Amino acid sequence: SSHDNIIALEQDLTRLVGAEKTMICANVSHTHQGVIPALFAGRKSAIFIDRYAHTSLYQAACIARGNGARIIHVDVRDLDALQKKLSASKASSKVLLIDGVYSMQGNIPPLKKIYDLCTSAQTVLYVDDAHGIAIYGKRGGGVVEEYQLSFDNLILVGSLQKGLGAYGGVVSG
Repeated sequence: SSHDNIIALEQDLTRLVGAEKTMICANVSHTHQGVIPALFAGRKSAIFIDRYAHTSLYQAACIARGNGARIIHVDVRDLDALQKKLSASKASSKVLLIDGVYSMQGNIPPLKKIYDLCTSAQTVLYVDDAHGIAIYGKRGGGVVEEYQLSFDNLILVGSLQKGLGAYGGVVSG
């Protein structure tokens, strides 16, 4: 059970990003470390991770690997190679881990194309939008709002620490 103020904040954040539900966590790294191993562990799971993804995504993927998941490194700039790898995987549970905004390069990946590739390959798109929440999108809902992506096949993780000037991480879906 959460305090009424936390529940109200989660509801406000849910509306901000356009998701069905949002949960607040201690920080973004802890959010990844809780969500990724919980949803994508086991020998039938394949975790595709972009070569430039934030270290916290890789650390969470390693925790899932300890429970049997397979980690496959990809480069989301090469959409043809990405499509081949996603489609070739026979894993029953697949996820692609990417940043919504790559903080070191300052660029945004071709999210709509990546989302479409993931959907066609039955792969969940997991977006770490720590640097996009409250910056991108008409309401500040981040890159998912900016590029009008659906939460049907997407998990969004954001930060309260960057654009919102607070402390904590959030996961929305």
